[in-house]
Amino acid sequence: ILTHNRRIVHRVDDSVIRPTHRGPVILRYGRGLAPRILKLRYGLERGVMAYGGDLETNCAIGFEDKIILAPYSGDLDNPRVLREHEENLGFLARCYSLDEYDPVIAADLHPAYRSRIAAERLASRRGLELKLVQHHQAHLASVMAEVGHDPEEPAVGVMIDGAGYGLDGAIWGGEIIAWNGSGFERRGFLEYSLMPGGDLAAIRPARMLASILSKFMSPEEVESLFEKRGLVKGLKHGLRELRSVLRLIELDKGPRTSSAGRFLDGVSALLNLCFERSYEGEPAIMLEECSRGGRPLIKSVDGLLDDSGPACRILVSGIARLLVGLLGRFPRRDVAYTAQHLLGMCLGEAAAREAERLGVKRIYASGGAAVNEVILRAMEHSSGFEVLVNRRIPPGDGGLAVGQAYIAGRLECSRP
Repeated sequence: ILTHNRRIVHRVDDSVIRPTHRGPVILRYGRGLAPRILKLRYGLERGVMAYGGDLETNCAIGFEDKIILAPYSGDLDNPRVLREHEENLGFLARCYSLDEYDPVIAADLHPAYRSRIAAERLASRRGLELKLVQHHQAHLASVMAEVGHDPEEPAVGVMIDGAGYGLDGAIWGGEIIAWNGSGFERRGFLEYSLMPGGDLAAIRPARMLASILSKFMSPEEVESLFEKRGLVKGLKHGLRELRSVLRLIELDKGPRTSSAGRFLDGVSALLNLCFERSYEGEPAIMLEECSRGGRPLIKSVDGLLDDSGPACRILVSGIARLLVGLLGRFPRRDVAYTAQHLLGMCLGEAAAREAERLGVKRIYASGGAAVNEVILRAMEHSSGFEVLVNRRIPPGDGGLAVGQAYIAGRLECSRP
């Protein structure tokens, strides 16, 4: 065993890269890659120190025509990781003499994020301006910065992930975001679903499944389906817990979410794939793995898009209703494939309508779920547009700081 007594000044985690049909995609930005200078086609108007998010995150600085993304920090719920995260940010700022560029501090809009609280503390201590950036706007901006999109031209993006604090206080995660040349607009989203038990619904996918099913089933019908499909075992306290969950749904108690990740979690539970999340994204990963070799059983999105409001609403309850009708009649891998395919088709169709309205020629995609091959292929097929995803930086929250830096240093930052 090789040991040493030297202090680790800067730890660097291993990088993780996933091969996809469009080329390698960076999942974790660390050893051998970071820190990297992202050269901007359209430079920043001032210096920026960007804190990123709270989960699987990186920080970044920006100045002139550069954004420099630091190595992977990790989850900031660990005080030691948060301290190292701030040390990384300070180290980069000192290395590049960022004080000469009148820096602004950028952080996520979520009021409870540790990264935001740390950013507020730094801004107050140093008398610097703080800009709060909405999570999914930052995801879109990260792709715009990477591909060199002209900020005076409109852009359309599909942002799909597990969670991001929305401008309405809900938990977003399945969004069509447009940049109109001067600001961001939310032009589409997944139908809201209740998260019974709050964050517990993100750990136990069967809770999200019960919530989605309750949109078109009575409590008795949901309970019957759970018993018939052997899903009661997916809840720690069985039928008693299910009835408590259904009561919470009936009373409308809990946060609301438009998250693609939570929808995929629910489908994973429906197909008996994952009942307890032990790591970030596990239910969705198992769903995608199950669908390998599968085929789409439904290829039409008729009735799944609601255009009656100012923004297009994608009806996840409609997708779930179709999936329930397929259970027991087709192989599980085909049903798993169909769930992701329909979600991608709906997102692609909604994004295409906005792209045609704005006259753009391609669609951007980002977020933790923007590595799902089935969803991305379906988006390209249904939209008819080229879909560009982050390649040089992570599409997940590891690339969030790049978008924050680009918005705070160049684009207009929307606030609630």
